[in-house]
Amino acid sequence: AVVAVIDLSNGVSHNLASTVGSVSVSHSQALLPLIDKVLSDSKLEITDIDAFGVGVGPGSFTGLRVGIATIRALAQVQGKPVIGFSSLTALIDSASAELKISRENIVAAVSAYQGQIFLGWIEDQTNQKSVDTVCFASEAPTHAALNQKIEFGSKTPSEMLAVGSAAESLVETLRTGLK
Repeated sequence: AVVAVIDLSNGVSHNLASTVGSVSVSHSQALLPLIDKVLSDSKLEITDIDAFGVGVGPGSFTGLRVGIATIRALAQVQGKPVIGFSSLTALIDSASAELKISRENIVAAVSAYQGQIFLGWIEDQTNQKSVDTVCFASEAPTHAALNQKIEFGSKTPSEMLAVGSAAESLVETLRTGLK
């Protein structure tokens, strides 16, 4: 789980505090202590939060349910809105901001289940259109939508940045499969 307090008051995203939970601790055990930590680190109270955001996937079914239920409950008690976002788009946005590169040059790749990977990318920056899909890692070089992204975007795999837990696997598969 990742928890952050973001200030959007000036129209620009500013991370006030964030933390990443351990994969060895379940969401149900870790989420509320992580929320307490970022609130403490940012010197804010839960009542200071104007809106709550939550990743709606792709991701583990149980982890998503715990995250969504927790955030919905906190928002309901505070009378604040909840904003859902793609976990893959969040990875792309984070890498884009950190590395100062266009969101359209980034592909998010996250390990799924049974040898599959979740893939996500920004198709159209102007209209904020994103694509989230899933495929077997071995199928990535022949995945129609990913190939369309590479071809029509005039990008070669070496011109695109892969981020996420399956990034290295995706890059290696694309290198060997697209030769």
